[in-house]
Amino acid sequence: MYDKEWTQRICELTCSKNDVLGSQSAVKYDAEHPFKRYYSISVIRGAIGKYLSGEWDDRMLAHWACRYCWILLGGCDYDNVTEDLNAFERFVRDLITWDLDALSFFSAEDEDPQEMQNWLESFGHFDHIWQTRDEWRAVYAMIGRYAEENGDQYVLLINDKAREYMILYSEHLQNGYEDAYFRFVSRDEHEALAQRLKKDGYTMLSCSEEFYDMEIHDQ
Repeated sequence: MYDKEWTQRICELTCSKNDVLGSQSAVKYDAEHPFKRYYSISVIRGAIGKYLSGEWDDRMLAHWACRYCWILLGGCDYDNVTEDLNAFERFVRDLITWDLDALSFFSAEDEDPQEMQNWLESFGHFDHIWQTRDEWRAVYAMIGRYAEENGDQYVLLINDKAREYMILYSEHLQNGYEDAYFRFVSRDEHEALAQRLKKDGYTMLSCSEEFYDMEIHDQ
């Protein structure tokens, strides 16, 4: 049995500092379809809103993000988590929880005035992709001077129906993996596709395009 009342307080943003600062190992997480059950962009926006309004401090927001991330993942015992996500859904889930994990290290001492707006934009874009996930495909390649050594990649997410795309850095794929959702291509093919999408008037959802351009021109 999972800690239902604690989970509700985290997801309803009625949690106390004790709820988010307590021992993580003591929490019993819901392992039955946790992402589809508990993910909500309104919850994430609400938590950031509490920080921006001054109701929460940076430490509260950071620790909340950590707890909410683990709720979405069903805890750290992955072998006992039940999910019915396809490969693309798992990829988008990983993008969202990766950002939540990054937010869990947030500190006001290092805050840029634009940082929270950037977080809101990032989560908003990923939520848009999640909500329209049946319309997207992914094309990825190893790009960067040390890409082969590091095993990382850049992914083009493409929605031909809405004429939208996103360029993002990723560590979530095994290079060479392909299925109905993902296609692995060469660096040159990837770059040519990105240029063609731009030329054809597709709307770019901002993410990692600046770093992508630097990597392309650095090779």
